[in-house]
Amino acid sequence: MLKKNIICLVFAIKFSSIYAVNIDTLKLYFRNNSLSRPSAVSSLDSADFIRLLIRINPSDKLVTVQDYTKNGQLISISKTDTSYLLNYKNHRIHLIGDAINYYPDGKRESITYYENEEIRSIYFYFPSGKLYFHKKYTPTVYGYYGYLGDELYIDCYDIKGNPTCKDGNGRWLIYDDKFSKVEVEGEIKKAHMNGDWTGSIFVTDTIKYILKLKDNRNLGGIGFDKYGKSYPFDKEYEKPDYKRGVFDFMDQLRRNFVPAISKKDRKMFLDTAHFLLIIERDGKTESIQTVGNIDPQVKDALLASFQKCLKLWSPTKVYGVPQKTTLLLPLNYEHGYVDYGLNTHGDHLHYEMNLEGISHIVSDH
Repeated sequence: MLKKNIICLVFAIKFSSIYAVNIDTLKLYFRNNSLSRPSAVSSLDSADFIRLLIRINPSDKLVTVQDYTKNGQLISISKTDTSYLLNYKNHRIHLIGDAINYYPDGKRESITYYENEEIRSIYFYFPSGKLYFHKKYTPTVYGYYGYLGDELYIDCYDIKGNPTCKDGNGRWLIYDDKFSKVEVEGEIKKAHMNGDWTGSIFVTDTIKYILKLKDNRNLGGIGFDKYGKSYPFDKEYEKPDYKRGVFDFMDQLRRNFVPAISKKDRKMFLDTAHFLLIIERDGKTESIQTVGNIDPQVKDALLASFQKCLKLWSPTKVYGVPQKTTLLLPLNYEHGYVDYGLNTHGDHLHYEMNLEGISHIVSDH
């Protein structure tokens, strides 16, 4: 058996790609995609990571999944059922049992246990190897508010290894990405988040907040900008929006758009064009910009149309604190749009929506 294992691994390493399912090992290439799940590619040059699918015996019901960086560093080890072999170019895997992730230096980062395609527990470790926290998750059930499961906070330790929460009672610490400081902390009672949780986050500047929680439910709170001004909030994050809905705004813009071009060219422009709307912290929208090379007459007509629209916008809000936002929108939304979400750009946030089936728009804002 050991000899066969070695042969399988050597086979996977020597061959650049394998696209059959009746062998013991498959070697696949994937490229990370910030807009969706990683996608399969045909060559190592185009890939961000490598995936090995290993089945030692044809009778095995489980397949070992090993992900590696391009330079051979192990990223994760997990298991899935053999049905994945029928659609192995799909990044989505129905994990079974323990899945282990690793830090770049090879130390264990986490152990996540899966059952019925859902996480049941997770043990997360500091880069030093010491246990950071342990959580459990109850099975998902369908209820009035959709599919719901319960997140249970069991044990937590500070970076020195001292326990701060044991058996579902105590204080929970959330460190920054570098584990250099605690960014969020609060009370755990009966394995649930309760009371006032204090935290800070850097968006375009530092925001501090107090979030009230009861049994993991958000009850709202107060955010503070860098000057100490307070902003009550119900939701931790609110994306930019128009008072009567984004679709209503685009309807107004399209109705008022009367350029000196043919009906055919007008329709083509309305079906493909994108524009940038600048929303100030106080909700003012005094500026709109077209994206790409556009005929000056068409551009002037769009700006004139914008001036006739009602200015009823609200900016992005993070823990209640308003943020200057540039909003990238399509003029055609009849076939639905893709919400690409938020990015930080210097002193403002950039929020993108795009059309289904249209490639991602990149602007210099």
